[in-house]
Amino acid sequence: MDTGEKPVCRPDAATTINTLKVPVAIDPARKNLTMGGVYLLLVRIDKEQVIRPGSLGDVKISRGYYVYVGSGLNNLEARLARHKRKRKKLHWHIDYLTSIASTVSTFPIRTKNRLECELAEAVAMLSGKSVPGFGSSDCTCSSHLFFFAENPENDESFIDIVFEFRLKDSRTQLTPFQ
Repeated sequence: MDTGEKPVCRPDAATTINTLKVPVAIDPARKNLTMGGVYLLLVRIDKEQVIRPGSLGDVKISRGYYVYVGSGLNNLEARLARHKRKRKKLHWHIDYLTSIASTVSTFPIRTKNRLECELAEAVAMLSGKSVPGFGSSDCTCSSHLFFFAENPENDESFIDIVFEFRLKDSRTQLTPFQ
């Protein structure tokens, strides 16, 4: 019988909470999460230099900012940590640039999709100046390294690209039970 009285919340009242254990299928969720992805490296160079990244020959590096587009589809965190280290075996084109950089910033984009070339195309539209053949020996892109005289982090269009690509397949990342 309803008396019309409202329940009173008393902080000293004992409360019992019953816990129901519900089995959750984790494997489907894990299948959609990824430890890999694509990334942008923002590399600051303080003085003009010449580097020799493998078969590219001598490459003049101007003072300014470079954005490199890469991928680490298996272990993105390890790839980014390697790029930030000064001491490493010079293997990839970008290793030659990061070894002379004053700073290296990373912009990871988690995905299972191969978005590297599409991302490089978007960055190329902003930059207008690239280093031909740099970082693109395994694709048909003209380059994956782009020059900016000013810090692109201060350019709203650059930040928009980062957010656009981070959201590009967010539905896949956020719906683990398909």
